[in-house]
Amino acid sequence: MSIVNRMINLFRRDNVQREIESEITAHIEMRIEDNIAHGMSAGDARRDALVRFGNLAAMRERAVGEDAAVSLEAFGRDLRFALRQLRKAPGFTTAALLTLALAIGANSAVFAAVHAILLKRLPFDEPTRVVHVDNGYAVGLGLNAASKSSEASFNSAVSSLKTIDAAAMYSSSGVNVDWGNGASSRVRITETSARMLDVLGVETQIGRGFEAGEDIPGSDHVVLIGDTIWREIFQPDRHVLGRTMKINGTLFTITGVLPRGVDFPEKTELWTPTIFDEQSSLREGGAFFTQVIARMRRGVTMDQVRAEFRALALQGPTARLREPEMPMLTPISVELTKSIRSSLLMLTGAVSIVLLIACANIACLMLVRAAGRRAEFAVRAALGASQSRLIRQQVVESTLIGLGGGALGIGCAQMVLRLLYVFRPAVLESFTRPAMNLPVITFTALLAVVTGLVFGIAPAWTAAREDPSAALKTGVWRSSASISRMRKMLVAGEIALAFVLLTGVGLLVRTIANMSIVPLGFETQGRLTFSVSLHGAPYAVDGHTTPAVAAFYTRVLSDVDALPGVSAVAAVSNPPLDTRADMLLQVSSDTATAKPTAAAPRFASSGYFGVMGIPIVEGRDFSPQDTGTSGRVVIITRDLAEKLWPDGHAVGHKMGCPWYCKEIPTVVGVVGQNRRYGPRGGAFPEYYMPYTQQDWSYMTFVVQAQGDPIRLAPALRRVMAKIDPTQPAYDLRTMQDRLNKNESLVRFELFVLGVFGVISMVLALIGLHGVASYTVTQRTREIGLRIALGAQRRKIQWAILRENGLLALSGGAVGLLLSLALTKFLSSVLFGVHARDPLTLGLIFVLFVAMALVASFLPARRAASVNPIDALRAE
Repeated sequence: MSIVNRMINLFRRDNVQREIESEITAHIEMRIEDNIAHGMSAGDARRDALVRFGNLAAMRERAVGEDAAVSLEAFGRDLRFALRQLRKAPGFTTAALLTLALAIGANSAVFAAVHAILLKRLPFDEPTRVVHVDNGYAVGLGLNAASKSSEASFNSAVSSLKTIDAAAMYSSSGVNVDWGNGASSRVRITETSARMLDVLGVETQIGRGFEAGEDIPGSDHVVLIGDTIWREIFQPDRHVLGRTMKINGTLFTITGVLPRGVDFPEKTELWTPTIFDEQSSLREGGAFFTQVIARMRRGVTMDQVRAEFRALALQGPTARLREPEMPMLTPISVELTKSIRSSLLMLTGAVSIVLLIACANIACLMLVRAAGRRAEFAVRAALGASQSRLIRQQVVESTLIGLGGGALGIGCAQMVLRLLYVFRPAVLESFTRPAMNLPVITFTALLAVVTGLVFGIAPAWTAAREDPSAALKTGVWRSSASISRMRKMLVAGEIALAFVLLTGVGLLVRTIANMSIVPLGFETQGRLTFSVSLHGAPYAVDGHTTPAVAAFYTRVLSDVDALPGVSAVAAVSNPPLDTRADMLLQVSSDTATAKPTAAAPRFASSGYFGVMGIPIVEGRDFSPQDTGTSGRVVIITRDLAEKLWPDGHAVGHKMGCPWYCKEIPTVVGVVGQNRRYGPRGGAFPEYYMPYTQQDWSYMTFVVQAQGDPIRLAPALRRVMAKIDPTQPAYDLRTMQDRLNKNESLVRFELFVLGVFGVISMVLALIGLHGVASYTVTQRTREIGLRIALGAQRRKIQWAILRENGLLALSGGAVGLLLSLALTKFLSSVLFGVHARDPLTLGLIFVLFVAMALVASFLPARRAASVNPIDALRAE
């Protein structure tokens, strides 16, 4: 039958049904006439015709399958029948819908995060051609200290590469901006080379981008502003072009406005081409930490670009580079999400496991229902219903459950997203907040349909293949061996998958525990911090700091110390748990026995070590007598002292430090080292100089409070505005907040995995409990007979526990093997524990066996208390 005819038949359903019945009747009548013509009686002729024709119901089913109109009617009947069956079993329906709502909702919530972060369409032209280059200096893509013209050296290196169209350097930092209306604020800026927008494939919505040559020092005082700045600060004025703003005290002219959504890299709000100008660079402390991006030529593959970069790096002065120093190219989409990518992929795997466990759980419930409907299926099969028809009806039922669970899952996903946002790690602040938009809802709908098919097909196939005569003989509640085996396999699979999740939870718990006992070397409780970067007159003249810097810091320390609720206050250039990059500079001893080593410079006030709780193990702290006119002094950490003066006596010695030391300083104190990057970060050598002897443009103040430190925030802001309103204080938060942010990702992973792990374990134990309960129900007559014949009730109870214990052991064994294979993906976030830690694996294994015995105890006890007379009478 043609497709057109089938579509036409949709509108003449009653006629089609009559035609099918008429055709069947005509075939039977013709057979009757032939039989009568061969000498049969009328009764025998009809009986023989019906036997030869076959089952009328089956024939009608086949006819239905050949016509779209009748097929739709049959589907409607299956749908109505499935709804009636689900209404008749409210307990099963409710349990299945709630289980699926939770599992699908969790998957939808995680997919929303994946869609918003990993699958987000970047606002660039052909973003697949944009790559991030690490170690670009190996091919000349970096600041060339040996060149008199860094921008010319960089452009020459770019033109020598045949696989890329353009490249740009960039570096991001915070700056003070005076908007010209009496207001100033701290914003994020990116210094870059002139072709940045060409590399990204971005055009301005107003004005123009950087022109060739505007990254040459002296011609680089132009700025591009982001859409948010344009709308919030300039209201949005289309005549903003040509207006000026002061950035770190220097005038810049606005030449363009970038489109909405363009904030590369990491929430940048301003862009300038000052990357090559060491004197006017806006980076704090002049730290030249730069990165490189490039745009590949059309038709060129990533492998070809990598090959050219590698070949060029192996030539000339860089020929002896080690493998970690070779250029590494990464797609820009991967580079921008590297901080959260592995965590999101891990969570995707975790929620997928939860969904599989939920499917297995519901499949077990459907197998129980199938066992209860064996007689129904047997009668329908005996009356001519085909296997495909029986399977279809059950799949329609499972798909309905899946769609219902998906609909509830959308609401559940909204709640999960809110929960995830409450416990979000700090790295998520840089990305768009996930939402239940159209792509996520579409994913949820598809997942609901697929889920319904996954947990519905296997039970439907198993039930439809049963022998009708055997089903009618054994009774309603006597499931076949195949159904029993499948239920046990599904439960064992649930246990194995839940074992994997709980192993991950156990490893993360061990990680958090290990991190909590690591001595940091400093105090975090009761400390409030805020930062200030001083720029422009009177703090800087011709790119150099002035004595006004030290005077500013001294006044801040004095005024803040006078505030009620302040116990002590101090200042340091780089506090622990700071996000600024560290400079490791060469320092040397005044003895010939020690080799020079690398250490990080710090600038601090007197009392800093006491405020931070950093012990002074030798010598003294800075004092008010350490001024610009007194002898230069330095305080070093114990590990640096051990490297420079192995004999253990550093105080009184001279330390050579060609960077930032105007004179050779004398070591006056040794302090304990600290893990400045948190428990995961190891301590490294540091040396501290008093800010009164070395002006430094930025400083972080640490306030030790008598009560809750955050209550001091309004008073601190008033003090800073009174001292100099053009120099905004920023990054005001407690040291404990800094530590929490440092550990937020692993705690977030633990929280989410913990929730999913508990859910998976509960579902697995419910499945195990269901298997035990159903086994007892099926074997009630057998148990009654055994008790009547003298079997001990204790042995019967032990037999049920042993059977389910073996099931848990088998699932746990498979889960153990899976954990050994999969937990290696957690290695990057673990601390102080191996991904295959035998203690964790052993404890999880014992936990599962113990919980399995607990889940089986009540069914086993019920089996042992069976009354033989009641069991036989019920049968």
